[in-house]
Amino acid sequence: MKVFRDARPRLPPSRAMTTSVPFQRNRSIARAVGLSLAAGVLLSIATTSRADDAADFEKSSEFTAELKESIDAVAQDCKLQLNVTTNIAAVDLTPWSGGKLGVRMASVAQACTRAIDQIHKLCRFNQNKAAWQPVVAREIKGVRCQFTGHQPRKQDENLDVWTRRNVTFANGVLTVLMAPALQDIDEAATVAVMAGLAGKPGAPAVRKDILKTGGNGEQCTRWQDCGSGLCTKGVCGWCGKAAKCRAGTTCDEGICRTAEEVQLKAQQIEENRSTREEQREEAAPAKTTAKGSAKGRMCSKDKDCQSGACKMENKTRGRCQ
Repeated sequence: MKVFRDARPRLPPSRAMTTSVPFQRNRSIARAVGLSLAAGVLLSIATTSRADDAADFEKSSEFTAELKESIDAVAQDCKLQLNVTTNIAAVDLTPWSGGKLGVRMASVAQACTRAIDQIHKLCRFNQNKAAWQPVVAREIKGVRCQFTGHQPRKQDENLDVWTRRNVTFANGVLTVLMAPALQDIDEAATVAVMAGLAGKPGAPAVRKDILKTGGNGEQCTRWQDCGSGLCTKGVCGWCGKAAKCRAGTTCDEGICRTAEEVQLKAQQIEENRSTREEQREEAAPAKTTAKGSAKGRMCSKDKDCQSGACKMENKTRGRCQ
């Protein structure tokens, strides 16, 4: 388990960005930049001139390394060199540690990785992937994984609803406001991207409920203005026991959905599950099956054995040597 604060001597603070920096910091910066270039991504890092700059850059390079595989997949299948920005360098990751000594960067990066994976999914696994590929390559500019400013979860708020408030798409950038509990963002990222690309030249038609844009607390004049499908007294709100959906819809995890939309959501969840399984199968190394039985196993002829030698114990059977 990686520990970000180690026993190495603290570096002296740099007084100006033009001054020379210690070797350790240079090495960390070089590693961060090298990983970014290897991933085909421009990684923008928020930095400071504190004494532990080197540890901050080390943190950034590890974060970049966790994203590399997903970024490479987007570059290959979506023909998109994705611009990823983050301010992880200057953020205390203690909340991600759960009180333990170290932090697993794979867990910290999970939400950002999944956001990138949903862009890849449009070009690689969507049934209209051929149509989505040029739209994604043309319209998507980058992903911003920001570790500050996330929207806190309200009391008794549905997890999916809270996630959607922290995953948005605007001006070609998919933004994820990172939080320790924000992990299962597949649907939220898919909804944000497809809603943002809907109506763009060449973009396939998308589900009606994805086109709802307004979030909880935003002003509205009709239900179509709200992502929840519920506009009450000029304000969007999430449906629940105290709020009624319009006729023909039911409250499904905070969102007013028709029976068709509920079914489409279930299909989306199943597609996400199937996609993850297919991705795991593609990434898994090919299994090799050894021909013949191992030494000591029963056999009837030499070719039954891995060694090619079957010592017969009687007329019908023997053991591999």
